[in-house]
Amino acid sequence: MLKNYNFTRVVIGMVFTLLGTAFVTTSVSAAVQTYTNLAAWQAAVTGVTLEDFEGATVDDDFTGSNTNSPNGDLGLSSVEESSFSNNMLIDVSPYISASAINGNAHVSMRFLQNDSMPPDSVTVTLPANTSAFAFTYNNYDIQGDGVELSFAGTNGQVGPVFGTSTGFFGVVDDGIGATITSFTLTGDNSIGTGSSAFMSFDDVRYGQATTTYTVGGSITGLAPGNSVVLQNNA
Repeated sequence: MLKNYNFTRVVIGMVFTLLGTAFVTTSVSAAVQTYTNLAAWQAAVTGVTLEDFEGATVDDDFTGSNTNSPNGDLGLSSVEESSFSNNMLIDVSPYISASAINGNAHVSMRFLQNDSMPPDSVTVTLPANTSAFAFTYNNYDIQGDGVELSFAGTNGQVGPVFGTSTGFFGVVDDGIGATITSFTLTGDNSIGTGSSAFMSFDDVRYGQATTTYTVGGSITGLAPGNSVVLQNNA
């Protein structure tokens, strides 16, 4: 008998007894899942924290340097090849560009050069033990220049590339012990007709994947009417 359970605590309707013998096997398949719908992402994640940057009261320019998010959980750093300022910043209304998403503050990325070496980028460092993150974005580049997402961690990946659009994007890594340490948004020259992108992001959410366990095997020698409980102590 094989069953799938989306719980960190799995209850099977039999209990171990001192006279019984039980043989149970468990496994978890590592998989990186991506989401473009907030509700679907939230259903796959526990312990979610939201950084909406509304704690910022003045612009915080971290062009070519680094800073922390208003709640102190996230590190923000950038690679910038030009000598300009205010290209990567926590942008508080009134905004420096037409980059609004919602509320009164977000992270604005301007002139993300995709032909510099290395390309301009912003990296968000996540708290320890994070295995899921998400954000809303607004690529308002009038020439359609792209911004590529990548993330680092146990099963780090590269992609997708965001063209001129607004939306939500989330990632969940449900592998055993998997973590995501950071994500990076980089100027990308695979789309668009210009050489630099304009994009903002907001409402960064992060937490832990809800692990899916596949439990199979057989249980013998249990007294009638008893049950067994499998507890995930991870």
